Amino acid sequence: MVQKKLDVFLVGSCVSRDLQDLWAHRFYRRAYVARQSIISATTPAYVFEGEHQLESAWQHRMVQGDLASSLLRRFAEDAARTDLVIWDLIDERMGVQPLGDGCYGTITPDSLRSGILEAFAEVGDPVSFGAPEHLELWADALVRFVTLLDALGLRSRTFVLRPQWASRDADGELLEPEGGRSAEQWTEAYAPYVELIEAAGLPVLSLPDSLVLGHQAHRWGVAPYHYVDEAYTTWAREIEDRVEALGGKRPQHPVPPEPVAGGEVGRHTDDARPA
Repeated sequence: MVQKKLDVFLVGSCVSRDLQDLWAHRFYRRAYVARQSIISATTPAYVFEGEHQLESAWQHRMVQGDLASSLLRRFAEDAARTDLVIWDLIDERMGVQPLGDGCYGTITPDSLRSGILEAFAEVGDPVSFGAPEHLELWADALVRFVTLLDALGLRSRTFVLRPQWASRDADGELLEPEGGRSAEQWTEAYAPYVELIEAAGLPVLSLPDSLVLGHQAHRWGVAPYHYVDEAYTTWAREIEDRVEALGGKRPQHPVPPEPVAGGEVGRHTDDARPA
């Protein structure tokens, strides 16, 4: 008897997407929301109507989705057809930009290249990842995020990939530091966020140190979080085993979408300053 694929909702960066790609014979990509901090996702949406400088339509959609706080809405829409959630935290690493009126945008290489965030420089300074203010915002966002997962029956089926930054590749060569921090410093910076996730009861999956290795031939290039293939397949096998222990595929049932991020929707155009 042929096993049906598990429907996966991916949240985060290329780490979760690469895992699903390598395990596509068992994991079907139901939805994928990238480049969106949970701070942005769980605070009011902001509609930006100006120009951007991105050539990639996909990158533009992700930046616009971030400003629109689209993640929780997508969850409400796709929950009934989702068997598990895979969440990685790599896209949290650059912090968030205040947009005004309680709105935030995720700082990513894409959002910086787009030029969109430049319009909000006068609203407030960026909130850096690891700063006390960022951790406080993130802790509040996590409560809202987990509350939604509970309501949708997905809390026990959400698997977080522990951020473990590689310092070397599979040949033992040192990798270039990123963002002015060593691999050890990045792992340390993520520690309080991981502690909050564990305290919230979400399973956090770790790699053995022997697999925390960069991949020189990775399709997206060399980076401390572009791992060797065995790292992804190790995570995938553990996730599949845990889901099977929970009963495998979930029964399909309708879940009506509901508003999930309160507050007024901000609006900004090129010829108007943000509030």
